[in-house]
Amino acid sequence: MTRHFLTLFTLLFFLVGCSSSIRTVTDSNPAIDFSTYQTFSWISDQPFMGGDPGISPLTRQRVQDSIQTQLMAMNFQFVSDPMAADFVVSFSIGSRQGIRVDTMPSTWSGSWSQRSGHWGCSHFSGCGQTNVRVRDYTEGQLAIDIFDVKTSQPAWHGFASRNITSRDQRDPMPLIQEAVAKILEQFPVPAR
Repeated sequence: MTRHFLTLFTLLFFLVGCSSSIRTVTDSNPAIDFSTYQTFSWISDQPFMGGDPGISPLTRQRVQDSIQTQLMAMNFQFVSDPMAADFVVSFSIGSRQGIRVDTMPSTWSGSWSQRSGHWGCSHFSGCGQTNVRVRDYTEGQLAIDIFDVKTSQPAWHGFASRNITSRDQRDPMPLIQEAVAKILEQFPVPAR
């Protein structure tokens, strides 16, 4: 019984851990030569290109600062004039509400029968039943888009999503930095 419980606990811990990890997806334009990229700028004075209108200006600024810091750490040079850059950057932030339903077998429980003198299941003792847990969640989403200045074409798109915890809501900066880093680690960096 203890081994079964530990196996179930380990599996649940693994599943919960997976649900809180950041999932990323990227796509790139094969016609773009990323090896020439050295400088970047924002696509405009307002690089936030939509998403959830309820996102605070503070969160938008944190994301913008994190993207700029991460690109500079990747040895790209920031220039203020978008027309003087090799590529320009925009981003969007959003969220969606969802409901998650988890089912799992209930722990075996039975009752002692005075009449038969042994353990057994009855309608009310829980044998063979399933526990159902319903949870609301919020999935945060961040997309970073890069456009080639020379061709005026989309060059690269990165997207991340993760379920938002109450800790993330209280202190969003660690999650923002992690999401930006996970997205941009897949951006092609030219050898220097």
